Amino acid sequence: MIRNVAVIPARAGSKRIKDKNIKSFCGKPLIDYAINEALGSDLFDEVFVSTDSREIADIAIKCGAKVPYYRAPRLSDDFTPLWEVTLDFLKRFEGKKYDYCCTLFCNPFVRKESIKESYLKLIQTDKDHCFSVRKLDYHPGRIFTVNNDTCEMLSPGNFNTRTQDLPVFYEEAAQFRWSKTNFSSPFSYDYNSIAFPIPEYLVCDIDTEQDWSLAELKFKRLFHHE
Repeated sequence: MIRNVAVIPARAGSKRIKDKNIKSFCGKPLIDYAINEALGSDLFDEVFVSTDSREIADIAIKCGAKVPYYRAPRLSDDFTPLWEVTLDFLKRFEGKKYDYCCTLFCNPFVRKESIKESYLKLIQTDKDHCFSVRKLDYHPGRIFTVNNDTCEMLSPGNFNTRTQDLPVFYEEAAQFRWSKTNFSSPFSYDYNSIAFPIPEYLVCDIDTEQDWSLAELKFKRLFHHE
């Protein structure tokens, strides 16, 4: 029988938005949305939160997740790659024999349908990882810098090329990453990972207070919250 686990990284000390992971978003702590979607997907034997904060742990437990340990300070700074947090979790629970691990971002727009569909996509392949992506609405070859009012294109050869004739580019959508627990290579944007596109209306970066306000407006409009 296949066993799946979800781990939600949620450290304290966010710089741009204070207490971001537990700040009230449309009436609930931000972390509650990821926990709720994970539990509602019926995919996971257990849903864990990886945190260095007792306050975050208490809120996560009230939302229905488990917090079996506190993350080490070396994995809780501004420079720790998310994959290192996932690895730390998997090493701690090697004896549990999970088959697939889903690392979920604290993102209110993640949907259980996307979690399930991406999982089904992964298990039908020989790849180790599957992650959420968004299609860029611009081509990086058409962008330019401005220094002292002087413009310099990244790729001048694309100046007269129509946008629709350029390749489509993607970036990570910061909603989830699925991984086999017996992966042959670490997570990266390469041949051993497959992409799961997220519709643009369900993608929203929340990096600043202005982003937060716009995200709440978008969320209320999408999901009819008062």
